[in-house]
Amino acid sequence: MDFTHFHSRACRLALAAFAVVAVAFGGPASGLAHEDEAMEAMPGMSGGATAFGHPGTADQVSRDVVITMGDMSFSPSAVRVKLGETIRFVIRNPSAIDHEFTLGDAATQAAHRQEMAEAAEKGMPMHHHHGGNAVMVAAGQTQALIWHFDVAGSVDYDCNVPGHFESGMLGIVTVAP
Repeated sequence: MDFTHFHSRACRLALAAFAVVAVAFGGPASGLAHEDEAMEAMPGMSGGATAFGHPGTADQVSRDVVITMGDMSFSPSAVRVKLGETIRFVIRNPSAIDHEFTLGDAATQAAHRQEMAEAAEKGMPMHHHHGGNAVMVAAGQTQALIWHFDVAGSVDYDCNVPGHFESGMLGIVTVAP
């Protein structure tokens, strides 16, 4: 019996099955191979320009703003920035609970909160996004998010892990001209 043909066919079938499973669960074969594309596909998430600014780069940073996550709070809960500033948010999570930090207007936050709730209802794990306008911060960890504010007004920062925003985990950035 020629096992070479059998082995080759079995490998092709296994790879095809893997591809089908990956597409079904939104893996790289689904066309969302890049994190920015995946971020933009999630409601309320953006890897690019928004109505409230856009991601910045380390060489553009005007200053750092440290945000500390409590069990169900942000400290400080209000931040002031100047129009045109690029801020590096250094987000510390000394709590025992994983949290999220998402910058966005009310519509962005509501859309992302809904998407996170739907994922939780389906028993899916929380996203571990890093980049764009959001970052997950595991318990005991620190992450950074760099954002350029090019629109005056206010922008919320919320934790959209189900129940966290509702428990008071929100803050506001005021962008002054």
